Amino acid sequence: MSVLAPAPAPPQVELAHADAFCRRLARRHYENFTVASAVLPAELRVHLARVYAYCRVTDDLGDESRSDVRLRGWRDEVISALAGESIPTHPVLLALRETVTACAIPIEPFVDLVSANLQDQRVTTYATWADLEEYCRLSAAPVGRMVLAVLGIRHQRAEELSDSVCIGLQLANFAQDVGVDARMGRRYLPADDVKALGIHGAVRALCERAELMLEAGCELEAMTAGRLRAQLAMYRLGGMAILDAIRRASFRTDSVRPEVSTTVKARLAAEAIALLASDHAGVPATRGIVEAERVCQRLARVNAANFYWGFIALARPQRTAIYALYDFARQVDDAVDSPAGDDPRAALDATRRRLYRALAGEPDDEVTAVLARAVAAYRIPVTELEGLVDGVECDLTTSRYATWEELAAYCRLVASTVGRMCVRIFGFDDEVALRYADDLGVAMQLTNILRDVRGDFEMGRIYLPADELAAFGITKQHLAQANIAPRWNEFVDFQARRARGLFASGLRVERHIPQRAGICVRTMAGLYQRILAEIEQHPEMPLQRRLSLTRSRKVAVLVRAALPRAARATTTSSNGGART
Repeated sequence: MSVLAPAPAPPQVELAHADAFCRRLARRHYENFTVASAVLPAELRVHLARVYAYCRVTDDLGDESRSDVRLRGWRDEVISALAGESIPTHPVLLALRETVTACAIPIEPFVDLVSANLQDQRVTTYATWADLEEYCRLSAAPVGRMVLAVLGIRHQRAEELSDSVCIGLQLANFAQDVGVDARMGRRYLPADDVKALGIHGAVRALCERAELMLEAGCELEAMTAGRLRAQLAMYRLGGMAILDAIRRASFRTDSVRPEVSTTVKARLAAEAIALLASDHAGVPATRGIVEAERVCQRLARVNAANFYWGFIALARPQRTAIYALYDFARQVDDAVDSPAGDDPRAALDATRRRLYRALAGEPDDEVTAVLARAVAAYRIPVTELEGLVDGVECDLTTSRYATWEELAAYCRLVASTVGRMCVRIFGFDDEVALRYADDLGVAMQLTNILRDVRGDFEMGRIYLPADELAAFGITKQHLAQANIAPRWNEFVDFQARRARGLFASGLRVERHIPQRAGICVRTMAGLYQRILAEIEQHPEMPLQRRLSLTRSRKVAVLVRAALPRAARATTTSSNGGART
Protein backbone atom coordinates (compact mmCIF):
# COMPACT_ATOMS: atom_id res chain seq x y z
CA MET A 1 0.00 0.00 0.00
CA SER A 2 1.08 3.56 -0.60
CA VAL A 3 -0.47 6.96 -0.05
CA LEU A 4 -3.39 7.07 -2.48
CA ALA A 5 -4.37 10.73 -2.42
CA PRO A 6 -3.92 13.66 -0.03
CA ALA A 7 -7.03 14.43 1.97
CA PRO A 8 -8.14 18.06 2.45
CA ALA A 9 -5.82 19.98 4.74
CA PRO A 10 -7.13 20.42 8.29
CA PRO A 11 -7.86 23.88 9.70
CA GLN A 12 -4.62 25.41 10.94
CA VAL A 13 -5.83 25.85 14.51
CA GLU A 14 -6.85 22.20 14.70
CA LEU A 15 -3.52 21.11 13.23
CA ALA A 16 -1.61 23.31 15.69
CA HIS A 17 -3.34 21.60 18.63
CA ALA A 18 -2.60 18.19 17.13
CA ASP A 19 1.08 19.09 16.71
CA ALA A 20 1.29 20.32 20.30
CA PHE A 21 -0.07 16.95 21.43
CA CYS A 22 2.52 15.13 19.27
CA ARG A 23 5.38 17.18 20.71
CA ARG A 24 4.30 16.35 24.27
CA LEU A 25 4.17 12.64 23.51
CA ALA A 26 7.53 12.63 21.73
CA ARG A 27 9.28 14.54 24.53
CA ARG A 28 7.76 12.52 27.37
CA HIS A 29 8.23 8.94 26.20
CA TYR A 30 11.66 8.64 24.55
CA GLU A 31 14.14 8.72 27.38
CA ASN A 32 17.22 7.13 25.79
CA PHE A 33 17.65 9.48 22.84
CA THR A 34 16.39 12.81 21.54
CA VAL A 35 13.65 12.26 18.98
CA ALA A 36 14.15 15.57 17.16
CA SER A 37 16.96 17.70 18.50
CA ALA A 38 17.34 21.43 18.04
CA VAL A 39 20.10 20.85 15.49
CA LEU A 40 17.42 19.99 12.91
CA PRO A 41 15.41 22.56 10.99
CA ALA A 42 12.04 23.29 12.63
CA GLU A 43 10.12 21.68 9.77
CA LEU A 44 11.87 18.34 10.24
CA ARG A 45 11.37 18.48 14.01
CA VAL A 46 7.63 18.79 13.44
CA HIS A 47 7.57 15.78 11.10
CA LEU A 48 9.64 13.62 13.47
CA ALA A 49 7.49 14.53 16.46
CA ARG A 50 4.43 13.34 14.51
CA VAL A 51 6.11 10.06 13.57
CA TYR A 52 7.27 9.28 17.10
CA ALA A 53 3.93 10.30 18.61
CA TYR A 54 2.28 7.76 16.33
CA CYS A 55 4.74 5.09 17.46
CA ARG A 56 4.04 5.95 21.10
CA VAL A 57 0.26 5.82 20.72
CA THR A 58 0.46 2.51 18.87
CA ASP A 59 2.76 0.95 21.48
CA ASP A 60 0.60 2.23 24.33
CA LEU A 61 -2.46 0.63 22.73
CA GLY A 62 -0.53 -2.62 22.48
CA ASP A 63 0.50 -2.45 26.14
CA GLU A 64 -3.01 -1.60 27.35
CA SER A 65 -4.98 -4.00 25.14
CA ARG A 66 -6.10 -7.39 26.40
CA SER A 67 -7.37 -8.48 22.98
CA ASP A 68 -6.91 -7.67 19.30
CA VAL A 69 -10.08 -5.59 19.04
CA ARG A 70 -8.70 -2.12 19.81
CA LEU A 71 -5.54 -2.65 17.78
CA ARG A 72 -7.47 -3.91 14.76
CA GLY A 73 -9.74 -0.88 14.98
CA TRP A 74 -6.68 1.37 15.23
CA ARG A 75 -5.12 -0.32 12.20
CA ASP A 76 -8.27 0.30 10.14
CA GLU A 77 -8.35 3.93 11.26
CA VAL A 78 -4.67 4.38 10.37
CA ILE A 79 -5.09 2.95 6.87
CA SER A 80 -8.21 4.98 6.16
CA ALA A 81 -6.74 8.25 7.46
CA LEU A 82 -3.32 8.00 5.82
CA ALA A 83 -4.77 6.85 2.51
CA GLY A 84 -6.98 9.94 2.44
CA GLU A 85 -10.18 7.91 2.65
CA SER A 86 -11.49 9.55 5.82
CA ILE A 87 -10.93 12.57 8.04
CA PRO A 88 -8.88 11.51 11.09
CA THR A 89 -10.46 11.94 14.50
CA HIS A 90 -7.32 11.19 16.52
CA PRO A 91 -4.99 14.23 16.81
CA VAL A 92 -1.88 12.16 16.06
CA LEU A 93 -3.36 10.86 12.81
CA LEU A 94 -4.56 14.35 11.90
CA ALA A 95 -0.99 15.66 12.16
CA LEU A 96 0.70 12.53 10.81
CA ARG A 97 -1.38 12.62 7.63
CA GLU A 98 0.31 15.94 6.76
CA THR A 99 3.76 14.38 7.14
CA VAL A 100 2.88 11.25 5.17
CA THR A 101 1.66 13.42 2.29
CA ALA A 102 4.53 15.94 2.40
CA CYS A 103 7.27 13.31 2.69
CA ALA A 104 5.60 10.62 0.53
CA ILE A 105 5.94 7.95 3.22
CA PRO A 106 4.32 4.63 2.28
CA ILE A 107 1.61 3.34 4.61
CA GLU A 108 3.30 -0.06 5.09
CA PRO A 109 5.67 0.85 7.96
CA PHE A 110 2.80 2.34 9.96
CA VAL A 111 0.73 -0.81 9.48
CA ASP A 112 3.74 -3.03 10.30
CA LEU A 113 4.05 -1.32 13.67
CA VAL A 114 0.43 -2.15 14.48
CA SER A 115 1.07 -5.74 13.36
CA ALA A 116 3.97 -5.99 15.82
CA ASN A 117 1.67 -4.91 18.66
CA LEU A 118 -0.94 -7.43 17.53
CA GLN A 119 1.78 -10.06 17.75
CA ASP A 120 2.45 -8.96 21.34
CA GLN A 121 -1.11 -10.00 22.19
CA ARG A 122 -0.38 -13.58 21.11
CA VAL A 123 3.37 -14.10 21.62
CA THR A 124 5.03 -13.45 24.96
CA THR A 125 8.35 -15.27 24.55
CA TYR A 126 10.80 -16.00 21.72
CA ALA A 127 12.62 -19.32 21.41
CA THR A 128 15.64 -18.12 19.42
CA TRP A 129 17.44 -15.02 18.27
CA ALA A 130 16.07 -15.56 14.75
CA ASP A 131 12.52 -15.44 16.13
CA LEU A 132 13.21 -12.26 18.07
CA GLU A 133 14.91 -10.60 15.09
CA GLU A 134 11.89 -11.35 12.90
CA TYR A 135 9.68 -9.62 15.46
CA CYS A 136 12.03 -6.61 15.56
CA ARG A 137 11.72 -6.22 11.80
CA LEU A 138 8.04 -5.50 12.40
CA SER A 139 8.37 -3.49 15.59
CA ALA A 140 11.58 -1.44 15.14
CA ALA A 141 12.76 -1.36 11.51
CA PRO A 142 9.58 0.40 10.24
CA VAL A 143 10.29 3.35 12.53
CA GLY A 144 13.66 3.86 10.86
CA ARG A 145 12.04 3.72 7.43
CA MET A 146 9.66 6.50 8.49
CA VAL A 147 12.53 8.62 9.81
CA LEU A 148 14.61 8.15 6.64
CA ALA A 149 11.66 9.30 4.52
CA VAL A 150 11.27 12.42 6.66
CA LEU A 151 14.99 13.17 6.35
CA GLY A 152 14.83 12.64 2.59
CA ILE A 153 17.16 9.61 2.54
CA ARG A 154 15.82 6.99 0.14
CA HIS A 155 17.90 4.09 -1.07
CA GLN A 156 18.36 0.44 -0.28
CA ARG A 157 21.69 0.57 1.56
CA ALA A 158 20.53 3.36 3.85
CA GLU A 159 17.39 1.37 4.67
CA GLU A 160 19.45 -1.73 5.48
CA LEU A 161 21.67 0.28 7.82
CA SER A 162 18.68 1.97 9.39
CA ASP A 163 17.05 -1.40 10.04
CA SER A 164 20.20 -2.49 11.86
CA VAL A 165 20.37 0.67 14.00
CA CYS A 166 16.68 0.55 14.92
CA ILE A 167 16.81 -3.12 15.84
CA GLY A 168 19.92 -2.36 17.90
CA LEU A 169 18.03 0.39 19.72
CA GLN A 170 15.15 -1.95 20.43
CA LEU A 171 17.45 -4.69 21.71
CA ALA A 172 19.02 -2.14 24.06
CA ASN A 173 15.54 -1.28 25.31
CA PHE A 174 14.66 -4.95 25.76
CA ALA A 175 17.86 -5.47 27.77
CA GLN A 176 17.03 -2.39 29.86
CA ASP A 177 13.42 -3.45 30.58
CA VAL A 178 13.72 -7.13 31.50
CA GLY A 179 12.03 -6.53 34.87
CA VAL A 180 9.38 -4.19 33.42
CA ASP A 181 8.48 -6.67 30.67
CA ALA A 182 8.34 -9.55 33.15
CA ARG A 183 5.65 -7.72 35.13
CA MET A 184 3.63 -7.51 31.89
CA GLY A 185 4.07 -11.23 31.28
CA ARG A 186 6.55 -10.81 28.43
CA ARG A 187 10.19 -11.72 27.89
CA TYR A 188 12.23 -10.46 24.94
CA LEU A 189 15.33 -12.54 25.70
CA PRO A 190 15.81 -15.58 23.44
CA ALA A 191 14.79 -18.64 25.45
CA ASP A 192 17.76 -20.66 24.24
CA ASP A 193 20.12 -17.93 25.50
CA VAL A 194 18.39 -17.88 28.88
CA LYS A 195 18.66 -21.66 29.15
CA ALA A 196 22.34 -21.70 28.19
CA LEU A 197 23.53 -18.49 29.91
CA GLY A 198 21.01 -17.63 32.59
CA ILE A 199 19.05 -14.36 32.73
CA HIS A 200 22.06 -12.09 33.23
CA GLY A 201 24.11 -13.91 30.62
CA ALA A 202 21.26 -13.60 28.12
CA VAL A 203 21.06 -9.86 28.85
CA ARG A 204 24.80 -9.60 28.18
CA ALA A 205 24.42 -11.49 24.88
CA LEU A 206 21.56 -9.23 23.85
CA CYS A 207 23.67 -6.15 24.62
CA GLU A 208 26.52 -7.51 22.50
CA ARG A 209 24.16 -8.05 19.57
CA ALA A 210 22.73 -4.56 20.05
CA GLU A 211 26.18 -2.96 20.02
CA LEU A 212 27.13 -4.68 16.77
CA MET A 213 23.91 -3.53 15.13
CA LEU A 214 24.24 0.04 16.39
CA GLU A 215 27.71 0.30 14.86
CA ALA A 216 26.03 0.25 11.44
CA GLY A 217 24.96 3.78 12.28
CA CYS A 218 28.45 5.06 11.56
CA GLU A 219 28.13 4.11 7.88
CA LEU A 220 24.64 5.58 7.71
CA GLU A 221 25.84 8.85 9.24
CA ALA A 222 28.67 9.02 6.71
CA MET A 223 26.06 9.13 3.93
CA THR A 224 24.78 12.45 5.28
CA ALA A 225 26.25 15.70 6.47
CA GLY A 226 25.73 18.52 8.90
CA ARG A 227 22.58 18.54 10.98
CA LEU A 228 21.18 15.29 9.59
CA ARG A 229 24.39 13.52 10.48
CA ALA A 230 24.27 14.94 14.00
CA GLN A 231 20.67 13.78 14.52
CA LEU A 232 21.41 10.26 13.29
CA ALA A 233 24.45 10.15 15.58
CA MET A 234 22.25 11.04 18.55
CA TYR A 235 20.12 7.95 17.95
CA ARG A 236 23.18 5.69 17.83
CA LEU A 237 24.94 7.33 20.78
CA GLY A 238 21.76 7.13 22.87
CA GLY A 239 21.61 3.39 22.27
CA MET A 240 25.28 2.97 23.18
CA ALA A 241 24.75 4.98 26.36
CA ILE A 242 22.00 2.72 27.67
CA LEU A 243 24.18 -0.32 26.90
CA ASP A 244 26.92 1.27 29.04
CA ALA A 245 24.41 1.81 31.85
CA ILE A 246 23.31 -1.85 31.65
CA ARG A 247 26.94 -2.98 31.88
CA ARG A 248 27.46 -0.81 34.96
CA ALA A 249 24.43 -2.57 36.49
CA SER A 250 26.17 -5.92 35.82
CA PHE A 251 23.34 -6.86 33.42
CA ARG A 252 20.96 -7.34 36.38
CA THR A 253 18.04 -5.62 34.69
CA ASP A 254 15.59 -8.13 36.05
CA SER A 255 15.83 -6.26 39.35
CA VAL A 256 17.29 -2.85 38.43
CA ARG A 257 16.32 -0.56 35.58
CA PRO A 258 19.37 1.45 34.41
CA GLU A 259 18.81 4.92 32.99
CA VAL A 260 20.84 7.48 31.06
CA SER A 261 21.50 10.51 33.26
CA THR A 262 20.85 14.08 32.16
CA THR A 263 24.60 14.73 32.32
CA VAL A 264 25.32 11.85 29.96
CA LYS A 265 22.59 13.00 27.58
CA ALA A 266 24.17 16.46 27.44
CA ARG A 267 27.57 14.91 26.72
CA LEU A 268 26.10 12.78 23.92
CA ALA A 269 24.45 15.83 22.38
CA ALA A 270 27.79 17.63 22.46
CA GLU A 271 29.48 14.66 20.76
CA ALA A 272 26.87 14.61 18.02
CA ILE A 273 27.08 18.34 17.47
CA ALA A 274 30.86 18.03 17.30
CA LEU A 275 30.32 16.07 14.09
CA LEU A 276 29.21 19.34 12.52
CA ALA A 277 32.71 20.68 13.06
CA SER A 278 34.26 17.54 11.59
CA ASP A 279 32.37 18.23 8.38
CA HIS A 280 34.83 21.05 7.75
CA ALA A 281 37.42 18.47 6.71
CA GLY A 282 37.86 17.93 3.00
CA VAL A 283 36.46 21.30 1.89
CA PRO A 284 39.01 23.89 0.75
CA ALA A 285 40.27 26.92 2.59
CA THR A 286 38.69 26.39 6.01
CA ARG A 287 35.21 26.33 4.55
CA GLY A 288 32.96 23.77 6.20
CA ILE A 289 30.25 21.78 4.53
CA VAL A 290 27.64 24.25 5.79
CA GLU A 291 29.43 27.08 3.99
CA ALA A 292 29.81 24.86 0.92
CA GLU A 293 26.05 24.35 0.91
CA ARG A 294 25.54 28.11 1.08
CA VAL A 295 27.88 28.56 -1.88
CA CYS A 296 25.85 26.04 -3.87
CA GLN A 297 22.65 27.86 -3.01
CA ARG A 298 24.07 31.21 -4.14
CA LEU A 299 25.34 29.72 -7.40
CA ALA A 300 22.01 28.01 -8.07
CA ARG A 301 20.15 31.25 -7.53
CA VAL A 302 22.28 32.87 -10.22
CA ASN A 303 22.85 29.99 -12.64
CA ALA A 304 19.46 28.29 -12.40
CA ALA A 305 17.45 31.43 -11.70
CA ASN A 306 14.21 30.20 -13.26
CA PHE A 307 14.36 26.78 -11.62
CA TYR A 308 15.52 28.11 -8.25
CA TRP A 309 12.01 28.98 -7.12
CA GLY A 310 10.93 25.44 -7.89
CA PHE A 311 13.88 24.08 -5.90
CA ILE A 312 12.83 25.88 -2.71
CA ALA A 313 9.64 23.80 -2.56
CA LEU A 314 11.82 20.80 -1.63
CA ALA A 315 12.86 19.75 1.87
CA ARG A 316 16.26 21.15 2.74
CA PRO A 317 18.33 17.97 2.20
CA GLN A 318 16.91 17.44 -1.31
CA ARG A 319 17.12 21.14 -2.06
CA THR A 320 20.81 21.28 -1.19
CA ALA A 321 21.53 18.19 -3.30
CA ILE A 322 19.67 19.67 -6.29
CA TYR A 323 21.58 22.94 -5.97
CA ALA A 324 24.88 21.05 -6.16
CA LEU A 325 23.71 18.95 -9.10
CA TYR A 326 22.67 21.96 -11.18
CA ASP A 327 25.80 23.88 -10.20
CA PHE A 328 27.92 20.95 -11.38
CA ALA A 329 25.97 20.74 -14.64
CA ARG A 330 26.71 24.43 -15.18
CA GLN A 331 30.41 23.82 -14.52
CA VAL A 332 30.38 21.09 -17.16
CA ASP A 333 28.62 23.35 -19.67
CA ASP A 334 31.02 26.20 -18.97
CA ALA A 335 34.01 23.92 -19.59
CA VAL A 336 32.86 23.56 -23.21
CA ASP A 337 31.10 26.85 -23.95
CA SER A 338 33.25 29.33 -22.06
CA PRO A 339 34.45 32.15 -24.33
CA ALA A 340 37.82 32.11 -22.60
CA GLY A 341 40.84 30.88 -24.48
CA ASP A 342 41.18 27.67 -22.46
CA ASP A 343 41.24 24.36 -24.29
CA PRO A 344 37.70 22.99 -23.76
CA ARG A 345 38.86 19.38 -23.85
CA ALA A 346 41.41 20.07 -21.14
CA ALA A 347 38.78 21.94 -19.11
CA LEU A 348 36.34 19.04 -19.43
CA ASP A 349 39.00 16.52 -18.41
CA ALA A 350 39.81 18.70 -15.40
CA THR A 351 36.11 18.69 -14.46
CA ARG A 352 36.06 14.91 -14.63
CA ARG A 353 39.12 14.71 -12.38
CA ARG A 354 37.53 17.07 -9.85
CA LEU A 355 34.43 14.87 -9.81
CA TYR A 356 36.40 11.67 -9.23
CA ARG A 357 38.50 13.29 -6.49
CA ALA A 358 35.35 14.43 -4.71
CA LEU A 359 33.76 10.99 -4.95
CA ALA A 360 36.96 9.55 -3.47
CA GLY A 361 36.56 11.87 -0.47
CA GLU A 362 38.96 14.62 -1.57
CA PRO A 363 36.86 17.49 -2.96
CA ASP A 364 38.69 20.63 -3.97
CA ASP A 365 35.72 22.94 -4.41
CA GLU A 366 32.39 23.55 -2.69
CA VAL A 367 30.16 22.26 -5.47
CA THR A 368 31.77 18.84 -5.77
CA ALA A 369 32.03 18.56 -1.97
CA VAL A 370 28.24 18.87 -1.62
CA LEU A 371 27.61 16.81 -4.76
CA ALA A 372 29.71 13.90 -3.47
CA ARG A 373 27.61 13.77 -0.31
CA ALA A 374 24.44 13.79 -2.38
CA VAL A 375 25.75 10.92 -4.52
CA ALA A 376 26.32 8.87 -1.36
CA ALA A 377 23.06 9.86 0.36
CA TYR A 378 20.79 9.24 -2.61
CA ARG A 379 22.72 6.39 -4.22
CA ILE A 380 23.17 8.27 -7.49
CA PRO A 381 24.99 6.03 -9.99
CA VAL A 382 28.30 7.53 -11.04
CA THR A 383 27.44 6.45 -14.59
CA GLU A 384 24.71 9.10 -14.68
CA LEU A 385 27.17 11.85 -13.79
CA GLU A 386 29.60 10.46 -16.33
CA GLY A 387 26.80 10.38 -18.91
CA LEU A 388 26.18 14.08 -18.35
CA VAL A 389 29.85 14.88 -18.95
CA ASP A 390 29.97 12.56 -21.98
CA GLY A 391 26.92 14.27 -23.45
CA VAL A 392 28.41 17.72 -23.11
CA GLU A 393 31.63 16.39 -24.65
CA CYS A 394 29.60 15.56 -27.77
CA ASP A 395 29.52 19.30 -28.43
CA LEU A 396 33.27 19.09 -29.07
CA THR A 397 32.97 16.25 -31.58
CA THR A 398 29.54 16.55 -33.18
CA SER A 399 28.02 19.63 -34.77
CA ARG A 400 25.11 17.97 -36.62
CA TYR A 401 22.72 15.10 -36.00
CA ALA A 402 21.50 13.08 -38.95
CA THR A 403 18.30 11.71 -37.44
CA TRP A 404 15.94 12.15 -34.52
CA GLU A 405 17.27 8.94 -32.99
CA GLU A 406 20.77 10.41 -32.88
CA LEU A 407 19.53 13.67 -31.39
CA ALA A 408 17.37 11.88 -28.81
CA ALA A 409 20.41 9.87 -27.69
CA TYR A 410 22.29 13.14 -27.17
CA CYS A 411 19.34 14.62 -25.26
CA ARG A 412 19.21 11.61 -22.98
CA LEU A 413 22.85 12.18 -22.06
CA VAL A 414 22.76 15.93 -21.43
CA ALA A 415 19.23 16.24 -20.01
CA SER A 416 17.66 12.91 -19.06
CA THR A 417 20.62 12.00 -16.85
CA VAL A 418 19.95 15.15 -14.83
CA GLY A 419 16.26 14.26 -14.65
CA ARG A 420 17.06 10.77 -13.39
CA MET A 421 19.39 12.13 -10.72
CA CYS A 422 16.71 14.60 -9.61
CA VAL A 423 14.17 11.79 -9.27
CA ARG A 424 16.63 9.79 -7.17
CA ILE A 425 17.02 12.81 -4.90
CA PHE A 426 13.26 13.36 -4.70
CA GLY A 427 12.60 9.69 -3.89
CA PHE A 428 10.27 7.51 -5.98
CA ASP A 429 8.08 4.47 -5.52
CA ASP A 430 8.47 2.73 -8.90
CA GLU A 431 11.32 2.33 -11.40
CA VAL A 432 9.00 3.64 -14.13
CA ALA A 433 9.62 7.09 -12.66
CA LEU A 434 13.11 7.00 -14.17
CA ARG A 435 11.69 6.32 -17.65
CA TYR A 436 9.30 9.24 -17.28
CA ALA A 437 12.27 11.38 -16.20
CA ASP A 438 14.01 10.37 -19.43
CA ASP A 439 11.06 11.62 -21.52
CA LEU A 440 10.78 14.85 -19.55
CA GLY A 441 14.47 15.55 -19.99
CA VAL A 442 14.27 14.99 -23.76
CA ALA A 443 11.17 17.23 -23.95
CA MET A 444 12.94 20.07 -22.17
CA GLN A 445 16.12 19.69 -24.20
CA LEU A 446 14.21 19.63 -27.50
CA THR A 447 12.43 22.82 -26.43
CA ASN A 448 15.79 24.35 -25.62
CA ILE A 449 17.13 23.33 -29.05
CA LEU A 450 14.14 24.93 -30.79
CA ARG A 451 14.60 28.11 -28.78
CA ASP A 452 18.35 28.36 -29.49
CA VAL A 453 18.47 27.75 -33.26
CA ARG A 454 20.12 31.12 -33.94
CA GLY A 455 22.64 31.02 -31.12
CA ASP A 456 23.62 27.41 -31.78
CA PHE A 457 24.16 28.11 -35.49
CA GLU A 458 26.48 31.00 -34.62
CA MET A 459 28.52 28.53 -32.51
CA GLY A 460 28.75 26.16 -35.49
CA ARG A 461 26.10 23.69 -34.30
CA ILE A 462 22.82 22.53 -35.84
CA TYR A 463 21.07 20.17 -33.46
CA LEU A 464 17.82 19.78 -35.43
CA PRO A 465 17.75 16.42 -37.26
CA ALA A 466 19.23 16.82 -40.76
CA ASP A 467 16.83 14.35 -42.38
CA GLU A 468 13.79 16.16 -40.98
CA LEU A 469 15.10 19.57 -42.01
CA ALA A 470 15.57 18.20 -45.52
CA ALA A 471 12.09 16.66 -45.53
CA PHE A 472 10.63 20.14 -44.91
CA GLY A 473 12.88 21.77 -47.51
CA ILE A 474 14.98 23.69 -44.96
CA THR A 475 18.65 24.19 -45.87
CA LYS A 476 21.71 25.36 -44.00
CA GLN A 477 21.49 28.60 -45.99
CA HIS A 478 18.02 29.27 -44.65
CA LEU A 479 19.39 28.97 -41.12
CA ALA A 480 22.51 31.02 -41.89
CA GLN A 481 20.54 33.91 -43.37
CA ALA A 482 17.65 33.64 -40.91
CA ASN A 483 15.33 33.23 -43.87
CA ILE A 484 12.00 31.63 -43.12
CA ALA A 485 11.73 28.69 -45.46
CA PRO A 486 8.25 28.07 -46.91
CA ARG A 487 7.66 25.10 -44.64
CA TRP A 488 9.54 26.36 -41.56
CA ASN A 489 6.32 26.90 -39.60
CA GLU A 490 5.24 23.33 -40.39
CA PHE A 491 8.62 22.07 -39.22
CA VAL A 492 8.33 23.96 -35.94
CA ASP A 493 4.82 22.60 -35.42
CA PHE A 494 6.09 19.06 -36.09
CA GLN A 495 8.85 19.41 -33.49
CA ALA A 496 6.51 21.12 -31.00
CA ARG A 497 4.00 18.27 -31.23
CA ARG A 498 6.84 15.82 -30.58
CA ALA A 499 7.89 17.84 -27.52
CA ARG A 500 4.30 18.01 -26.27
CA GLY A 501 4.02 14.24 -26.44
CA LEU A 502 7.25 13.87 -24.49
CA PHE A 503 6.05 16.38 -21.87
CA ALA A 504 2.76 14.46 -21.50
CA SER A 505 4.68 11.24 -20.88
CA GLY A 506 7.38 12.78 -18.71
CA LEU A 507 5.03 14.58 -16.36
CA ARG A 508 3.61 11.22 -15.30
CA VAL A 509 6.66 11.14 -13.03
CA GLU A 510 4.54 13.18 -10.59
CA ARG A 511 2.60 10.02 -9.76
CA HIS A 512 5.70 8.44 -8.26
CA ILE A 513 7.45 11.22 -6.35
CA PRO A 514 6.61 13.18 -3.17
CA GLN A 515 4.07 15.98 -3.38
CA ARG A 516 6.61 18.73 -2.74
CA ALA A 517 8.89 17.37 -5.43
CA GLY A 518 5.93 17.63 -7.80
CA ILE A 519 5.96 21.41 -7.32
CA CYS A 520 9.61 21.46 -8.36
CA VAL A 521 8.92 19.33 -11.46
CA ARG A 522 5.90 21.40 -12.48
CA THR A 523 7.93 24.58 -12.15
CA MET A 524 10.78 23.37 -14.35
CA ALA A 525 8.56 21.69 -16.93
CA GLY A 526 6.04 24.52 -16.83
CA LEU A 527 8.64 27.13 -17.76
CA TYR A 528 9.73 25.08 -20.77
CA GLN A 529 6.14 24.36 -21.79
CA ARG A 530 5.48 28.10 -21.69
CA ILE A 531 8.55 28.72 -23.88
CA LEU A 532 7.31 26.04 -26.28
CA ALA A 533 3.91 27.75 -26.45
CA GLU A 534 5.61 31.06 -27.29
CA ILE A 535 7.61 29.36 -30.06
CA GLU A 536 4.42 27.87 -31.49
CA GLN A 537 2.83 31.32 -31.52
CA HIS A 538 5.94 32.96 -33.04
CA PRO A 539 7.75 30.22 -35.01
CA GLU A 540 10.01 32.74 -36.72
CA MET A 541 11.52 33.92 -33.44
CA PRO A 542 14.15 31.13 -33.00
CA LEU A 543 15.70 32.13 -36.35
CA GLN A 544 16.17 35.68 -35.13
CA ARG A 545 16.97 35.63 -31.44
CA ARG A 546 16.73 33.62 -28.23
CA LEU A 547 13.24 33.72 -26.81
CA SER A 548 12.89 34.62 -23.11
CA LEU A 549 9.81 34.68 -20.91
CA THR A 550 8.63 37.89 -19.34
CA ARG A 551 8.69 38.16 -15.58
CA SER A 552 4.89 37.99 -15.43
CA ARG A 553 4.88 34.75 -17.47
CA LYS A 554 7.44 33.20 -15.13
CA VAL A 555 5.48 34.23 -12.04
CA ALA A 556 2.30 32.74 -13.51
CA VAL A 557 4.06 29.41 -14.04
CA LEU A 558 5.51 29.44 -10.52
CA VAL A 559 2.16 30.22 -8.92
CA ARG A 560 0.33 27.58 -10.93
CA ALA A 561 2.95 24.94 -10.11
CA ALA A 562 2.27 25.43 -6.40
CA LEU A 563 -1.51 25.08 -6.72
CA PRO A 564 -3.32 21.85 -5.82
CA ARG A 565 -4.43 19.73 -8.78
CA ALA A 566 -8.06 20.92 -8.70
CA ALA A 567 -7.01 24.57 -8.64
CA ARG A 568 -4.60 24.02 -11.54
CA ALA A 569 -7.42 22.48 -13.58
CA THR A 570 -9.64 25.50 -12.79
CA THR A 571 -6.84 27.86 -13.82
CA THR A 572 -6.39 26.02 -17.10
CA SER A 573 -10.13 26.19 -17.83
CA SER A 574 -10.35 29.88 -17.02
CA ASN A 575 -7.45 30.53 -19.38
CA GLY A 576 -9.28 28.85 -22.20
CA GLY A 577 -7.16 25.71 -22.04
CA ALA A 578 -3.83 27.52 -21.92
CA ARG A 579 -0.95 25.09 -22.19
CA THR A 580 1.51 25.97 -19.44
